[in-house]
This record gives sequence, structure tokens and C-alpha cells, in this order.
Amino acid sequence: MLERCRANSRQAGLGRERIVVQHGDITDFEFGTQFDVVIAPYRVLQNLDEVDAQPDGLFGYIRARLIKSGRCILNVFNPNRPRDVLLKT
Repeated sequence: MLERCRANSRQAGLGRERIVVQHGDITDFEFGTQFDVVIAPYRVLQNLDEVDAQPDGLFGYIRARLIKSGRCILNVFNPNRPRDVLLKT
């Protein structure tokens, strides 16, 4: 998946100085710089094990890595159904 992202970035003419693609723990990462955009695709929040601690860690790191006017793009799933119905599916 990461290699596909890198290949698509190269094909779009976006070099390594514009896009950082890295595998790691989304609740504890360090790039040594700040970004104008952070993208977390593929329902990344649903893959966190700890309900409270890990999302707080993720959002804390994202906040610290964004420039003041930066943006975060998340792909999330929030079904509009009662909890008991969701647990049955």
C-alpha cells in the first residue's frame, strides 16, 4: 500500500520533498518537522485498540505536527444506528 502511494505520488509529479509516506505507530510518531496537511485514510480510528487513550494520542500528535493553519483529513465510519443493532451485525 505504501509503495503504491509513493508510485502514485511520483506519477503525479510530487517529489519526496512534498510528500512523506511512512509506516509506523499512528499514536506515537516523529518526523522532525511540521506539515500543512496530515491525511489518515482507511478508517484509521477503527483500528485503534484502546478506545480513549489512542485517539487522544493520535490527535495530540497530529496537532503537534501541523502548522498553525494546517489541516487534518480523516476517513471515519460513524454509523447512524443504535448500539444494540450494530452489535448484532
